[in-house]
This record gives sequence, C-alpha cells and structure tokens, in this order.
Amino acid sequence: MPLIVRSRQAVQFAVKTFHALCQAVCVVALGVWLGAVLVAGATAAMIFPTMRELAPTLGTYAQYSGEHWRLAGGEIASRVFLIADTTQFICAVLTAASTGFLAIAQVRRGRSIHMAARVLLTGLTMAVFCYAFFVVAPRMAVALKAYRSAAARGDAAEAEIHQAQFAAMHPTASALMIATAAGVLVTLVLAAWPSRGGPPSHASAGAASVGTADSAAPAQGGAPRLQPPALLRMPKI
Repeated sequence: MPLIVRSRQAVQFAVKTFHALCQAVCVVALGVWLGAVLVAGATAAMIFPTMRELAPTLGTYAQYSGEHWRLAGGEIASRVFLIADTTQFICAVLTAASTGFLAIAQVRRGRSIHMAARVLLTGLTMAVFCYAFFVVAPRMAVALKAYRSAAARGDAAEAEIHQAQFAAMHPTASALMIATAAGVLVTLVLAAWPSRGGPPSHASAGAASVGTADSAAPAQGGAPRLQPPALLRMPKI
C-alpha cells in the first residue's frame, strides 16, 4: 500500500508540474506573439515616412524612374515582417498546444466558462492569423517580387501594375494584423489571470472529508480532539 500511495502522489505531482509548465508556456508565447505583431507594425509605420523624407536613389534600381523610397522601405519592412511572421507562427503553435492540454485537464475536472472563453479566443485568433499567414501574405509576396523585378529592369509601367496589386491587399493585411493583435491581447489577459474556481479533485475532497471527520470525532473522555497543522499532516514522498 505505501508504494501505491507514493506512486499515486508522484503521478499527481508530475501532472501538476506539467500543468504549471503549460500555463507558463502559454502566457510567454502569447506575450512574445503580441510583441512581434506590435514591433512589426511600429517598424513599418516608421520606415516608410522616413524613406519618403530621405528620397533615396537606389543603385540596384538605377533604371527605374519611379519612387525609390517605396522600394527602399519595402526591402527593410519585408525582412522585419519575415522575422515577425516566423515568430508569430512558432508562438501560435505553442499557444495552441498548451491551451489544448489545459483545456483537456479542465474538462476532466469540470466545466469552466473561463477556459471555454480561452479556447474560443485562441481558436478565433489562430484562424485570423492563419488566413493572413497562409493566404494573404503569399499573395503579397508574389506581387512584391514582381514589382521589384520590373523595377530592376526599368519597366515602370509593369512595376506600377504590380505595386498597385500589392497596395490593394495592404488594407486587408493591416486589418488582419490589428485583429490578430486584439485577439492575442485579450487571450493573454485571460491566460495571465486564470480562474481560481472549479470543483475540487477527488483526492482533495477525500482528504477534506477525512480531516473533517477526524476533527469532529471526540476523543476519549468527551473532549474534542485537536488536529496537528496541515503541513505536519502532509504525506511524505
């Protein structure tokens, strides 16, 4: 019996540790995800106005008679967005995996509106990000590559066509970025302050009932028997 009790306690300790680890991973991933979105947006908002004021002339596009500041800003912004999108993808996978485990663990304990809201917001945010990452971003990358190729050849007419195609998709990409940031922020708030409610586990309920019965049972002579502190009554592993 002592071996069985110790094994059960070891399993419970491992589950609780893994639960805490998943909670920490979820919060950190959401924080980094939100930071990546905000940094990418702020960088793009600063780069293009600065390049417009500087009005550079690029040697790579010497034959192009159009606006070189757009090309210069796009070269920097595209690399920033590549790093940001890669970071977002990794954080999205970690968030989905950790939230999934926490949701499964919560289902075994009982229903929770708090966890249901986290799962719903995580799913919606993932859907918005995946649409932006797998659908919109590749289309914009194709248009941007064609724009740069035409500008490098000095074909201003074709470059303007591809630049207009890229610009037409920009409002959609911006709206998806804002929606992603909002979803990540709300999910992060819910994840950082988890619900403390929920039904107790069978082990804790059994321990509570045993402790109550022991404290209620009178000792010999009719006087109530006092129980030792909880720390002294904890089982030793």
